[in-house]
Amino acid sequence: MRSPVYSLLGVLSLITIINSVHGITSNRDNITSNQVLAPNPQPIRDNPLRSPWTTHCAINCTCDVVSYANYKNLKTINCSNINLVSMPNISNNLAQAFLLSKNKFKIVQELPHLKNLKILDLSSSQISKFNSHWQFFLYGLLEELNLHNNLLKTLQDGAFTGLKNLRVLDLSYNRLHLIEKDAFGGLNNLQVLNLDGNGLTSVNPDWFQRIKSVSELLLSKNDLRKLTDDLFRELPLLSTLNLTGNQIRVIEVNAFRGLSKLCVLNLSNNRLTNIPSQEIRFLPSLDILILDANSFETVKSEEFHHLNISELSLSFLPLLKSIQNNSFHHLPKLTILQMHDNKNLLFIHPNAFSQVPNLQKLYLHNNKLWALPYTLKASLPNCTNIHLYHNPLRCDCNIHWIIKELASTGNKSRIQFHDANKIICDFSNNKTLLSEIRMNEIPESCPPTTLPSFPKHFETSIGEPISLECLAIGVPLPQIHWLVGKGAKKNQTNPEKQAEINNGLYYVRFARLNNSGSYKCVAENIKGNDTRSASVEVLSGRLNIITGKTSNTYITIILNGSESLMLLDKYQIHYKESVKDSEYNVIYLKSRMHRCTITGLKPHTMYELCILYQINSELLKLHCINVTTKLEGDKSGITKIVDVKVVMGIIVAISVTLTVICFIAVAKRFRKRKEYEEPFGHDRMEPLSHIPLENLYHPPSTPICSSRTSLISHSQA
Repeated sequence: MRSPVYSLLGVLSLITIINSVHGITSNRDNITSNQVLAPNPQPIRDNPLRSPWTTHCAINCTCDVVSYANYKNLKTINCSNINLVSMPNISNNLAQAFLLSKNKFKIVQELPHLKNLKILDLSSSQISKFNSHWQFFLYGLLEELNLHNNLLKTLQDGAFTGLKNLRVLDLSYNRLHLIEKDAFGGLNNLQVLNLDGNGLTSVNPDWFQRIKSVSELLLSKNDLRKLTDDLFRELPLLSTLNLTGNQIRVIEVNAFRGLSKLCVLNLSNNRLTNIPSQEIRFLPSLDILILDANSFETVKSEEFHHLNISELSLSFLPLLKSIQNNSFHHLPKLTILQMHDNKNLLFIHPNAFSQVPNLQKLYLHNNKLWALPYTLKASLPNCTNIHLYHNPLRCDCNIHWIIKELASTGNKSRIQFHDANKIICDFSNNKTLLSEIRMNEIPESCPPTTLPSFPKHFETSIGEPISLECLAIGVPLPQIHWLVGKGAKKNQTNPEKQAEINNGLYYVRFARLNNSGSYKCVAENIKGNDTRSASVEVLSGRLNIITGKTSNTYITIILNGSESLMLLDKYQIHYKESVKDSEYNVIYLKSRMHRCTITGLKPHTMYELCILYQINSELLKLHCINVTTKLEGDKSGITKIVDVKVVMGIIVAISVTLTVICFIAVAKRFRKRKEYEEPFGHDRMEPLSHIPLENLYHPPSTPICSSRTSLISHSQA
């Protein structure tokens, strides 16, 4: 049966945390003595101490004396899993633990008045709301409150008023989307806050300003994507921070500032692409660091240096290929390094470890290692246990030192290889147990072997990085250089312009078209050499220009390609008249802009339009087109009459027609007047001469088809 409580200072090993994330079972050798809070601690019931303490128990409930992890002989009322829809009517002030998990309360109207309670379990009871802010006001002695796996969406200010002695608050696996600033106000003694599994997309530092006593904060399995500066500034006593199972891609450099007492940091199962080496420098007390299941491709030089950690886990990293020179430098307290189940880990640099005097256990099983460098033994003077099984080791000189260790007996061998009977090497596709190979069958030195650390051919776009890491094994240690293009030798002392070469890594930050070509890695020692080549093709870009609507004074262009619209602020549009040797006009693109119209252009003129990619202060031209504007009168949907003779003919025809109409009208009026005598006599005709002229028809003074009226829409024609 699941307990409502868990130990505040429960002991849990590093590997137990890892297993809770990945669902695996590991050896007892992985267990450490460090204290880590379990995300979902299990209850502890001491059945021999169970006994009835009252004869008046609620219907269908049990009343027993029960011991828990941190409590002895608590008088417990257990009403769990009996399909309650409302609170039972209980008023026994002797009760110290009240278990109500797995019921169907939905809305809690009022809690029973049990003023001596230390433990209250309301987990998995479909609770979506507490009807009053004063629900817990009479629970001043309560120390542990379990609201795990309910339907709570909002925590209002003062939601836990009255719980002045609460030490553990479990709100995991609810549906919290709104937590008000003072929701945790009054919890002055809170030490453990569990917010796992709530789908939170952000964390507000103000939540914690009233609970500065918290030492363990659990935020796993939410939807956090970014950790901003000073996010945990209100938690100076925080010792354990669990952020596993989020979507974290970005950690700002001061995100952990102020956490001087943080001992355990779990960042596993996120989307980090770089090890947060700078971000953890503010953690002087850090003891356990877990970075499993992220997207690291390599561990760079001095990524881990001058840290006081005793345990480090870099396992289940699907993209990890190599551990570079001096990756682990000056780690005086490191005793356990977990670096297993990295399915693409090919290579550990011979000088990966420097000033790591106390490392005792090294877990390298279930990787893709071709060799384990012989320098490891001298670099790790106190290492006594190595897990190397399930790696495709090469049957050559690189394993000579391992066979020698396996063959040693008694005190001659300092290093013990765990599960040695599972360590095999691959010789001409024949897998052989190392324990069955005699030392004289394997030479002490051999030519280099380059590892398949990069593809034979790949494509990239202008502005994207080119990263080729040449990895090689051999005894003596091989030296590496690059042959680029037509065979020019490039190495760390003679790098190519715009390229960085370091320990076999050939890196171009921003690819250009002239970076296309052949790249050959050469590894050599006194025994021979080996090469590995790649053909790189740099494409013009992921954005092209196509034309939209064009008129005599403007051109509309459309951006077409696979580039995200959110990244368009790295691009610019340049345009000018093609025939002129003049400067370009510049349009700075913005996010989500996928088309634009260039106005104020000249009619019947060719323009050159280009899209460019900005790299720092340099601009790379990706694509150009030439577009010609239309003639001045050539507008879509409009016709211009330009024949002067036609215009004059129309004017004359209209004038003649109007003249004839006027003549006929006057003639008809004159005829009517002659057919009768005016009744008032001839002298009454004089007032007719005073009729206002404005009442008469005036033919237009401007021709109908003037220059203004010569544009006739097709829809009207």
